[in-house]
Amino acid sequence: MLQKGLKFAPKYSKQLRQAHLLPNPRVPEGQTLVEKGVRCGMDVSDGLVGDLAHICAESKVGARINVDLCRWHPR
Repeated sequence: MLQKGLKFAPKYSKQLRQAHLLPNPRVPEGQTLVEKGVRCGMDVSDGLVGDLAHICAESKVGARINVDLCRWHPR
């Protein structure tokens, strides 16, 4: 969005810009995951879709992204 000049509704542009420029570490969520047994993670900041394809290929599974459920999706 920032580098390619993509346009979204102002509400979403502000959210996306803030998330990129002022990331908010989700420490409590991470601690909960560790408590539940999660022992690994992956940084998908370079793009969920590309990384998701790698994850699925290595795990021999598929995935579906429902963009209508994304908080930031410009509807």
